Amino acid sequence: MKQRSQHITNFLSPKRSANIFFTFLLLLLGSYAHARQLVITNAQNGHAIADVFYTYGTQQGLSDADGIIEIAYREGEQLQLTHLAYQALLLKDEEVQNALSKGYIELTPKAHTLEPVAIIQLRPNAGNAQQEDIGYVHQTTPDAGAYLGQLPGIATVKKSASYGFDPVLRGFQRERLLILIDGVQSAHEACPNRMDPPASQVALNSMSSVEVQKGPYSLRYGMGFGGIINFTSVKPRFSSAPKALGRLSAGYESNLGAFRSEGMAGITARAYDFRLFGAYARGQDYTDGEGTLIPADFNRLNLGAQLAVKAGKRQILTFSADHNRSENVDFAALPMDLRKDHTWLLKATHRVQIQQKQLQNWSSSAFATIVDHRMDNLLKPLDPRMMNAWVDAQTFTYGARTETQWSFDKTYLYAGADFKSEEAIGDRMREFLMGPMAGQTATDDAWQHGRITHTGLFAEWHLPAPRRGKGQTIFILSGRLDYNSATALKPSENFLELYSNTSTTQVNPGFSAGFNHSLNEQASLAVWLGRAQRSPGISERFIHFLAIGSDPYEMLGNPLLKPEKNNQMDVLFRWQTQRFAFRFNAFAGLMQDYISSQIREDLSPVLPNSPGVRQYINIDRALMAGFEVGFRQMTPAAGLQQVFNLSYTYGQNLVTQEALPEIPPLELRYRLSGSYLHDRLKPELSIRYAFAQEHIARSYGETATPAFYVIDLAVAWQSEKTGALRLGVNNLLDAAYYEHLSRSVRGDMVRPIYNPGRSFFAMYSIRF
Repeated sequence: MKQRSQHITNFLSPKRSANIFFTFLLLLLGSYAHARQLVITNAQNGHAIADVFYTYGTQQGLSDADGIIEIAYREGEQLQLTHLAYQALLLKDEEVQNALSKGYIELTPKAHTLEPVAIIQLRPNAGNAQQEDIGYVHQTTPDAGAYLGQLPGIATVKKSASYGFDPVLRGFQRERLLILIDGVQSAHEACPNRMDPPASQVALNSMSSVEVQKGPYSLRYGMGFGGIINFTSVKPRFSSAPKALGRLSAGYESNLGAFRSEGMAGITARAYDFRLFGAYARGQDYTDGEGTLIPADFNRLNLGAQLAVKAGKRQILTFSADHNRSENVDFAALPMDLRKDHTWLLKATHRVQIQQKQLQNWSSSAFATIVDHRMDNLLKPLDPRMMNAWVDAQTFTYGARTETQWSFDKTYLYAGADFKSEEAIGDRMREFLMGPMAGQTATDDAWQHGRITHTGLFAEWHLPAPRRGKGQTIFILSGRLDYNSATALKPSENFLELYSNTSTTQVNPGFSAGFNHSLNEQASLAVWLGRAQRSPGISERFIHFLAIGSDPYEMLGNPLLKPEKNNQMDVLFRWQTQRFAFRFNAFAGLMQDYISSQIREDLSPVLPNSPGVRQYINIDRALMAGFEVGFRQMTPAAGLQQVFNLSYTYGQNLVTQEALPEIPPLELRYRLSGSYLHDRLKPELSIRYAFAQEHIARSYGETATPAFYVIDLAVAWQSEKTGALRLGVNNLLDAAYYEHLSRSVRGDMVRPIYNPGRSFFAMYSIRF
């Protein structure tokens, strides 16, 4: 405990505090204005719309991230609003006055949803982006990774049956997939085995939506090697008079014995919006479709607060703090269980509308994330118990981002800079109970106190082409330059025998180009080309003889790794009418210097029961390719909507001609839903079919996975007065199945973690 306190004290040392203070200087102050504000919102869900281009006499610009525009009223002028994903709107003078009195304007989306909660973004965006609204159904979910796994095209690596699900997008995972909050905040896992992946630190009940950006195209938020998953916090809603608001939700699932709850309480006024968030969930062991008991205990508590303050008419300051506590979580596929994971996430954001001739908006953020983690094997049923083992680890992540938004005669530019520092420390303790070393304790340094800093410059330019007929084309160019510096502050002696130098610096360029062309009112075609270059992470560079991969080999970091590159192309076709929507997306990525691993026969593992040692290496070339298909059909007369999604990824090591490990199989998802009694009654049937996965990496111990299908039923009743009630059954047919990415349970009988058998659930949510 004293050592851990010293680590935290060192993190907040004068030198480090100065660095953190320097990053907070990015929260710049702008000027005040004498004008009127309007919020541009989605007519269907009330969410703010960013990047709406407006023209009002000689005034023009773009709405900011909160959907706000600012105009000085001029009698007789008309206000024009345009956005690629929404119907254009022209307001006459009387309508402008009416909008100013209300404070908002609603735009109607052009695109129909391909899923009940998904909006496929057609707005100017670098790459293929999909936005999901996080509704009451998911706000009680304790793990954002489990929520992401329910979205089409996203799978999860499961080392626990109940918690810590690690998302996989198109075969990309871990450091190849950025998980962010509000485009800036991130968390580094404190568990070398990723019991606490970054997605597990996201409190869903304080988020409004998540945007999934596929491919290495959107470089504004980081070097997205395979994609970016960006969660957006709840936006402040200021009111003319003080107003209280709140929400309570609770649910129970029978097979898991899982109780989930969440709540929000707050007050809004003309100059501030203050909210408190809380969520608690716990669960127990469950039975799978074969009646086998699966260890699945977990406890999760989240507490958070958010304060938004108007600093004049043009500026908003937002401060947030979240505290996550996960305790006593079973990890059936790992040699240890999670005993505790306590995390603090702190963030401050400043936004200012400048509305000058070119410079429109300026936003800056700074954040800090501290994770304190402990795992052990003290409750594992070991016979004989050769040793007690535990790991105490901490990670510290802090950084800042600033971005400006410019408008140049209907083209506009995002430009900015960001900085992030990641640091990981942790020791594995082994207390020997039997054998020649009985009574002794050994200490292993997990990460050798590794530290990595990233400094980046980025720009993204949107260039609409002149309209010809009914077609509209927009070109987008995106570029990024990162400076990456890494070092091991406490390298071990045997590590220095292998690598004389543990400090490296690398410069990583990235760029993308693409266009989105509206062929007519129904069809559009988009093509994207991108190249991203990523430096290795802390584990890939500095992990020290710990089994953190997909097989039981101990992994050895390599500070001499070269950056890996992804050269990718996406082609996306969309067609939609009032009652039908279709989407087809094909992609292929050729990767160079792909970071993988190889067995080192000349190195001995630390633990005698380990089969050997794997060292991280670069391989010359690897391929990731696949496709996604989706359609939605509405039958208003019957009140029905059906949604179909199909996704497939093919991963191949082009050097060994073997499959890349942990690639999910071809998967089909189908949903039939209805809406009756003025949208109050909503029944739903879901079918998921995963095909067999036989394209596997045998050198990593992968085995083929059989096909399976699972059927879920649910019905919801929604009323503004009585709240929302949802009842249903998951795995209706009590199927016995497991995912290809589920790790195997440790014990006498090696068996993958099977998903729960039939389970009934109920959920209730009310707003006030």
